[in-house]
Amino acid sequence: MPENFKNFIAGQWVAPVTGAYFENRNPADFDDVIGCFPRSGPEDVTRAVASARRAFAQWSRTPAPIRGEVLHRVGDLLVARKDEIARAMTREMGKVLAETRGDVQEGIDTAHYAHTEGRRLFGRTPGRCSRRCCAGTP
Repeated sequence: MPENFKNFIAGQWVAPVTGAYFENRNPADFDDVIGCFPRSGPEDVTRAVASARRAFAQWSRTPAPIRGEVLHRVGDLLVARKDEIARAMTREMGKVLAETRGDVQEGIDTAHYAHTEGRRLFGRTPGRCSRRCCAGTP
């Protein structure tokens, strides 16, 4: 029996409001059902967007160096699970394993690079312009 996956909304795994799912199969082996995934509807999207807005407000108040450390931890988790993630990606997309390993490595490199940006805070932080010529656009 294939696993029913859920939506991750507001820090919890929740079933879709629609109750509907679709099968995802390995394109290289159509007998291999990867799992059943939510066929989410507008209510699910509304809940996810509201949750993301709340999270954004909190994340925006988090100092940049701390956000950088979170990104570094993401990179470290990707390193620890690189082969597992690459194999799952190969199974889902049908790409060769060497290519999905490269995709995961790109994620690792990006996370580790981006984590350093939290320490590069100098100058003015872009925000809304107060000049009339810009009409308040960023």
